[in-house]
Amino acid sequence: MARLLLYGYCIGITSSRKIEQATYDNVAFRYLSADQHPDHDTVAAFRQQHLKALAELFVQALRLCQKAGLVKLGNVSIDGTKMKANASTRRSVRYDRISAREQHWRAEVARLLRQAQQTDREEERRLGLDQTANQLPDELANAQKRLERLQEAKAELEQEAQAELKTVLEELPPGKRGPRKRSEQTSQPPKDDRQREKDKKRRQRARRNAAAPSRQYNFVDPDSRVMKDSGERGFVQAYNAQIAVDTEAQVIVAAELTRSQSTGSSYYRW
Repeated sequence: MARLLLYGYCIGITSSRKIEQATYDNVAFRYLSADQHPDHDTVAAFRQQHLKALAELFVQALRLCQKAGLVKLGNVSIDGTKMKANASTRRSVRYDRISAREQHWRAEVARLLRQAQQTDREEERRLGLDQTANQLPDELANAQKRLERLQEAKAELEQEAQAELKTVLEELPPGKRGPRKRSEQTSQPPKDDRQREKDKKRRQRARRNAAAPSRQYNFVDPDSRVMKDSGERGFVQAYNAQIAVDTEAQVIVAAELTRSQSTGSSYYRW
C-alpha cells in the first residue's frame, strides 16, 4: 500500500480511485501491488490512518533523490494557482456591512421581543392564565440565529486583525531614529531609512486593519478568501495552492495550500 501511494504521488496520481484502477491497467502499479487490487476505500483508509508515517516517508524519498543527484536544492522554482472554493464571492461581506447588518437584526430582535411580550399579555388577559408556549416564535428564533451568526463573523474578523497587528508589532518594533550625520545627508536616502519607512507603513496598515478589519467574510466557506485570479481576470473565492520544485529535475520539494492572498511565480537560489 505504501509503495502504491508513494509511486502514485511521484507520477501525479493522487486519487484513490485512480490508484485502484491503475492496479488493473498500469504494469508498474500491478508490479508494486503484487498483482493485488485494493479498492479505493482501502487505499483512502490506509492513507488516513498513516498520515504521519507517510509524510516522513516522502521526506526520506526527497533525501534519496538528493543523494542520487536528482535534487540539488540549489535552484528552486515556486509557482501557485488558485483553487476555487465551493462558495461564491457574492456571499463574502465586508466588516462594515456585517456591522450594519448586526444593527439591523438587533433592532429586529428587539421589535419581535416587544411584539411577543404584547401577545403574551393579551393571551393571558383573554384566557385568565398563562397558556402561552414556552418556545420562541419562529420569526424571533430565526432573527436571533442571524444576529448570533453575524456576531460570530464580526468577532472572528476582529480577532484575526488583532493577531495580525500583534505579529507585526513583534516583528517590527518601533526603533528610535537619531539625527543623520552630515556625510549621510545626500540626495539618495540610505537603504535603512527606506526600510524603516516601509516598516512604518506596514505598522500603520496593521493598526488601521485592527480598528476596522478590511478582509471580507464568506458565510458559506469562512476558511476561503477572496483572491485575484489572473486566469479568470477577476476575483474568485478560493484557496492559494503553492508548489516548489527543483529546477534541475522538476522534483517537488514542497507543496502547500494556504489562505494567503499573495501569489506569483518565483525563482530562488539556495
